Parts: sequence; C-alpha cells; structure tokens
Amino acid sequence: MPTERTMQQKTCLTQKELARRWTISHRTLERWRWAGEGPAYMKLGGRVVYRLEDRRSRRS
Repeated sequence: MPTERTMQQKTCLTQKELARRWTISHRTLERWRWAGEGPAYMKLGGRVVYRLEDRRSRRS
C-alpha cells in the first residue's frame, strides 16, 4: 500500500522540482507566491507543492 509521501511524489512537485522543469530559479517561484502571482500551489505539512495535474492543464 503506498504511503502518503509516495502518493504525493507521484501527483505533486516540490518548488525545486518545478523550477528545474521550467528552467527558472526556485526563488522566482517564491517571489511569485509572495506577490500572489504564478502557478497555484498547496501547503502540505508546511511544504509548498504544485500539483502535476494543474501544471499539465495550464500547458494545454
């Protein structure tokens, strides 16, 4: 049975993972969050994550 962490890794990206994927600085994502801009995110246990489903639909 998959753990919550395993399921999260399959459905979400961390800030650094998304930054690498988009070839931008992870600080850019931080700045966007602070300014209320950029992609939608969630906080899970104090960690910022971005849902892969949201990222895929944004590219379409």
